[in-house]
Amino acid sequence: MNVNYYHEDNLVYSTKTNDLAGLIAAIEKSESLHFQHDTYKLESFLLNHYLENGKWHEQFIVYITK
Repeated sequence: MNVNYYHEDNLVYSTKTNDLAGLIAAIEKSESLHFQHDTYKLESFLLNHYLENGKWHEQFIVYITK
């Protein structure tokens, strides 16, 4: 599953995971997330389902703040 991290509507980081439950647990327990040279905090997250070319996809979206 694709995992996308957004800060102020800008994509900061994108990755993939096969362990969504583990990822959610890790994010919830973390006091901060580090990408490149910046430190962020969790704002919210959601699981998004969308139809593309007749096939259903899902992505996990994480919104972060500085």
